[in-house]
Amino acid sequence: MTRSYIFFITFILLTSSSLSFAEGVQEEFGTWGFAAFSGSAKLFGKALGLDDETASKFHWSIMGMTRNRDDSFLSNPNAGASMNPRQELFWSSLGYSITPNASFWFGYSQYWDLLPNGKHDSVSRPYQDFLYTTHIGGGFTFTSRSRLEELFTVSGYDATGTTLGDIGIRFRQLFGISHAIPGTKNVSIYLSDELWEYLNSWGVNGDQNLAGFNQNHLALGFNFRINSNANVTLGYLGNYIHNTAPRSPDLMIHNLQLGFTYNFN
Repeated sequence: MTRSYIFFITFILLTSSSLSFAEGVQEEFGTWGFAAFSGSAKLFGKALGLDDETASKFHWSIMGMTRNRDDSFLSNPNAGASMNPRQELFWSSLGYSITPNASFWFGYSQYWDLLPNGKHDSVSRPYQDFLYTTHIGGGFTFTSRSRLEELFTVSGYDATGTTLGDIGIRFRQLFGISHAIPGTKNVSIYLSDELWEYLNSWGVNGDQNLAGFNQNHLALGFNFRINSNANVTLGYLGNYIHNTAPRSPDLMIHNLQLGFTYNFN
């Protein structure tokens, strides 16, 4: 199992490396910082008339994220290295466990994109998740998340371009594994890969997205358990973005990821 794990990590890293150095791909560096809070309905189950067993099957989650990118050169070729705020995101969701390993989630996220030219774009993204987590032997935990999301442009940054439709449908599939680091009690290593694909062509106000492959997220890092409720995440997230707009290169953004999670269960 350990050899398979090492092979899987090596394969994903080599795949990401080949993408980042593909012809015509623009490489950038960035940071992703997030804070996430979650819990079950047991916190307020009595007020809803639920017993503890029923309340424990319902879950909630909220998360805020800030993304920075070193992309000043896009508006000023002579600009030095600097991390600029580029995206702000917020998620909220409610879930229900159908088994100890599987759950359905219904959520809403808001995305604000701050462009180098000072303009911005905002997109609303309702979504539905199927989450499955299980132990697969050898101390490994396997996670699968299938997400369908609907994208609505709230405010555009341009008034030109062809309108393809004002609602985008996107499917996202994530697979991940994690394992406690031998000799430690509170540190684990994780690896995940997530494929994003548009199921239709859409775009308004000059923002054009064509059906097909959209993004890939590769994540590798460490989880540090502070106590039974809180964790800190530190790692790498490679964000490959396939741009379908005319004269827009694909992007490979190498991100340092730092996050804090707290579960109230």
